[in-house]
Order: sequence, then C-alpha cells, then structure tokens
Amino acid sequence: MNTIKYYEYLKDKNLVNYFYQFDNKITAFQYVFPHKKIGDSVRKGDKVLDWGCGQGHFSCYLDYMGCETFGYSFDGFPEGLKGRKNFSYKAGNETSPVKIPYGNEKFDSVVSIGVLEHVHETGGDQLKSLEEIKRVLKKGGCFYCFHLPNKFSWVEAMVSFIYKFKKIYGSAPHSKKFSKNDVKKMVECSGFKLIEYQRYNFLPRNLTKRIFPRAVHNKAFQFVFEKIDFILSKIFPFICNQSYFCAEKI
Repeated sequence: MNTIKYYEYLKDKNLVNYFYQFDNKITAFQYVFPHKKIGDSVRKGDKVLDWGCGQGHFSCYLDYMGCETFGYSFDGFPEGLKGRKNFSYKAGNETSPVKIPYGNEKFDSVVSIGVLEHVHETGGDQLKSLEEIKRVLKKGGCFYCFHLPNKFSWVEAMVSFIYKFKKIYGSAPHSKKFSKNDVKKMVECSGFKLIEYQRYNFLPRNLTKRIFPRAVHNKAFQFVFEKIDFILSKIFPFICNQSYFCAEKI
C-alpha cells in the first residue's frame, strides 16, 4: 500500500475511527511506520494473524487492505470489529499463555505490535512464543514484530531514571528491552531467518500527551512534532524508542 492510500485509510469515515483509542494524532502516529511497512508487505487475500490484537486497531487496517484477518489476544473480541466478514477472533488461554489456538502452517503472515516484550509477564517466554508463531506460519511466511523496546532508547533510559527515584511517569519502564544482537539471537534460536531490522520513533509520544495535554490537539504542534521526529529518527536511529524486525520461516 502506498503512502497516499495509507492516509486515505486514516480519513475513511466508514471505518472504525482510527483515533478512538489514542485521542490525538501524535499518539496515534507512532503506528505510521508499522502500518506503512505492512501495507508494502502483505497482499489482498492473505491470511494474516494479528497476534495480541488488543482493541483491534491493527486488525482494522488489515481488514481494510482486504486480508483475511484473524485476531488473537487475552482481551476479548475487539468491539470495533464486530460484523466484519473478513475478521475472526480466538481468545488465548491464560493457563497456557504460549499456545496459539490455530493449526500448523495456517497463515501467510503474523503481525504483532508491542506484545513480544510482555509475554514473560503473563507466564510466557519470548523464545517459545516465536517457536509457536513459526508453527502457525506457512513456509516462507513472515513474522512482523513492531514496537519492541530498544535497549539503547534514550526515552527508556530517562524513564528508568525517573521511575527509580519518583514514580511520576505513570507506568514502569519495560522490564525487557532488546538490542539488535538480542533480536538476532532470539530469531535464530527459534529457527527463523532475520530478514530486516530497524529502529524508529525518536520522540516520546505517550509522554508528550501527558506533558502537553492541550498542545497535542493543535495542528501546528502536530506538524512540527512529526517533522522533528522524522529528522531525529534519521540522525539518531541507535537511540530511537522502538525497534522492528521481520523474520522468515525457512
């Protein structure tokens, strides 16, 4: 999907409001990179699993592109996707947190945003989860993992420092963060082949909403913020907040 069509998607009034769970564009646009990357990677008619679909904002995008979309999470059926013919959902079993309730080699692609770094918090394991994802992927299929916390993120370092002395951030920093070498090791140990790795999102979007609750709704502020984030992400990728990788089942 090209960039123009992507922004058409954001403006489509027939869709679930893309911002319904994000409140403002600065928070929501942290997902621009994942959406554009997937838009260029998957095809209409592909069977795609949204692993850890949450409230379904990414499943909504996959459905818009014409994918046969499957949601999986512990959160219940996403309200905004009720009635979608090309979307189906299965709930996870918290007593067996690694198991994905689908058969072998079912999916062309598996997509996930901000999930892999949390699986150990509910009794899971990153490596075992990757092995389970590989099981449900067709040969040659890819796992696209986004929002994996960058071990060298300047924001994570700042939040860790603040949280250590005074809990004013609202939530603790991620308990697991990953370098490129961590990702390579994890991917190779699970039997995947690493195809692509990238860091993105330099500025702290969620924190910006807390610090400037009114400014985040201002169009001029949004425009300047996006331009600065784009430039800084290009200059300082090593300390960006999130990382992405694509792993192929070989």
